[in-house]
Amino acid sequence: MILIVDDDPAIRKLIIRLLQKIGEFEYVEAEHGQDALMKCNDSVDLVITDIDMPIMSGDTLIKTLRTMSTKKEFRILVVSTHIYEGADATIQKPFSALEFQEKVRNLLGK
Repeated sequence: MILIVDDDPAIRKLIIRLLQKIGEFEYVEAEHGQDALMKCNDSVDLVITDIDMPIMSGDTLIKTLRTMSTKKEFRILVVSTHIYEGADATIQKPFSALEFQEKVRNLLGK
């Protein structure tokens, strides 16, 4: 499962469309980091998150996820206007569809 975290619904929909072009994925959407923490569970394989969000930033979300005890390891992809180094991969907005899809494939081992 892929957890998509962004306060902009248009960006979440774009990410979903790009994911649909490369495979069959289950996904869940979250509007901010706090929402994402409530939805994150052991079925999550990849978290795709923005950094600048209200209520809880992507930076705080990532730090919290890295300290949570989970049964399995998951990957984190940051999609943001800022460079971020605490994730497994980062893509700066605006990004190309091919670049995004390649990062997702690499992170999921597909």
